[in-house]
Amino acid sequence: MSNAVAPATSARSKAGESSNTSEQSTFLFVNESSGAPRYKSGNRSDVRAHVRKVSAKQFGLTHKVPRKRAERLPRYAPLMTQGLDSVTIKGSEHHRNCPTSVPKILQASPSSSSSLPAARTLIEFTESPSKTIQSREFIKSSESVEPQGLGTAHCHACGLPLDKPGHKPINQKEQSSLIPTKRIPAKSNPVGIFGAGRIDPFSSLPMDETSNYAQELLDHAVTYTLPGLWPDDAPPGEVNPLSKAWFTSSLRMPLLFHALIYSGSNHLDYMRHSAIYPNAPKPLSHKLIVIQKLNAALSDPNLALRDEVILAILILASQEVFIGKKGKRNPFNSPLQSLGWLNVYGNFKFVPQHTKAVADIIIMRGGLETLELHGLAEIIVSGDVISATNALTKPGWPQLRRLVNLITSIRVWAISPPWPLIQTQASAFWSLRSYGITDSMLEVFDSIGALTHAIGVHLQGKPFGRYLGTVHRTRTAIQHSLLLLPTFDELNLRPKEEGVEKKNVYECCRLTALIYGVAVVYPVPNSHGVLQKLVTLLQVALVVLNIESCGSDLDGVLLWMVALGGIAALDKPERVWFASQLGGLMRKQGIGDWGDAEDILESFLWLESACGQGGHMLWDEAMGRFLW
Repeated sequence: MSNAVAPATSARSKAGESSNTSEQSTFLFVNESSGAPRYKSGNRSDVRAHVRKVSAKQFGLTHKVPRKRAERLPRYAPLMTQGLDSVTIKGSEHHRNCPTSVPKILQASPSSSSSLPAARTLIEFTESPSKTIQSREFIKSSESVEPQGLGTAHCHACGLPLDKPGHKPINQKEQSSLIPTKRIPAKSNPVGIFGAGRIDPFSSLPMDETSNYAQELLDHAVTYTLPGLWPDDAPPGEVNPLSKAWFTSSLRMPLLFHALIYSGSNHLDYMRHSAIYPNAPKPLSHKLIVIQKLNAALSDPNLALRDEVILAILILASQEVFIGKKGKRNPFNSPLQSLGWLNVYGNFKFVPQHTKAVADIIIMRGGLETLELHGLAEIIVSGDVISATNALTKPGWPQLRRLVNLITSIRVWAISPPWPLIQTQASAFWSLRSYGITDSMLEVFDSIGALTHAIGVHLQGKPFGRYLGTVHRTRTAIQHSLLLLPTFDELNLRPKEEGVEKKNVYECCRLTALIYGVAVVYPVPNSHGVLQKLVTLLQVALVVLNIESCGSDLDGVLLWMVALGGIAALDKPERVWFASQLGGLMRKQGIGDWGDAEDILESFLWLESACGQGGHMLWDEAMGRFLW
């Protein structure tokens, strides 16, 4: 018989060996003989597992915690008492080690209660089944009490567990933990306390009465509306320059501050409800403050010409009339519709009186180039482009020099490595100079082609693309240039240079480019009315041109005109005419597949992601009329 010795805690043998339970040994003897009853021989790991099992079981028996009578501990509220009487103090009813037992020093007669130190009464709050609060008073001395020895597990009077010998008495610091207070993090976070910068904790904003609603609107305007209105290519994590400049100026001039809150309210309403409510009580109150302060500022010569005044008037002028009614389906899958909040502010109509006031102040200042507030001149031009696009008129403000430089930059980028040296987009227009296409039109079309390439690179996620902020500013400048193109009648050509064919080719190209501008370059919302007008004008110009009589050198541009015009004529009476003309051109040029047609269209102005689906639908309609 061989014995194995393993370290363990003291345990009474299962075989019934008589040993003193109070003694503790440091070894556990395990019988590894094959004749041992109910023993399965094993290796060293089995022995150790057996030892751990026996030790854990004995440890649990030795340190078994008495079962609690209450499911939860009572809550106490401290109450300072100046005197104690014999009615309240009933320490004799509790065990001497009970937490509610009154020390001997407090079991004095009522006459000596005045000499006792101040004691703390703990009122226990418990909820009865009827949801009424019952209270029971206990007394604890602020002085330490020596334990009287080891007693029973629980007090027979109150059922609370007894204090163990050597238990640390409650001191002054520990008593404060009995106060039921709101949970406070150990380490407070200033971001959580101050609302991550969205709430003004110091009342430093220029408002007479601060409210959470106004601060919410201001935060929405500064952190969401303004950065998206004119996105700058700021490094990640930095504040948008436009938002920073306008908010800083609003702190110096409350007029602009309330105008930003009013603008944030309109933008937030549109984001939530696709409509604005400028006459609601809260935004209307800020609007009235703006009007009141505007009247005071305009009467002061030192304030009337400030940039903040111009911006406040511009906000009122651009957010007064909302035309965002649901129109018919858009025939184009226009890209970047929300860039620069074009999907929002493209629904507004400028108030002529406010627009004239802005123009008068800017003229008195010396023009747009003299404005110093960051982004203000660009925003004015952008609003002018939106209004001109919706009305199909010429913009009222001239082009900014810094925006003209963006057009040159994107044209250089489009033919720089890694892109081909020859730009495919708009390249076919150069062969039409003999048909009245001017150099200014060719430059605008080349710029649109470069922008189309930049948009395609962005949509496809290719590297070496342009920043969205640059794309937005560039497309605003290009749309401005497109709208400034004169009609053929405005060119003032001499009679010997005029010709019916030249005139209509130029005008048809201009009208088709305007359709492409609404579809791709500057996709204003609710463009059904704009496209309807352009489609009607284009149909008249093509009828005058007489497509059937044109030579083969115009086949490509005619295909481009009819395709874009037919796509834009979706849900319009002119759709049938354009579909029939497209079918005739396909049959004349021998094009039997839509993919072959797109190869020709891409040499003019064409973005497949925006125009491809509508073009394929038009192709199916045209092929249905001319079965091969």
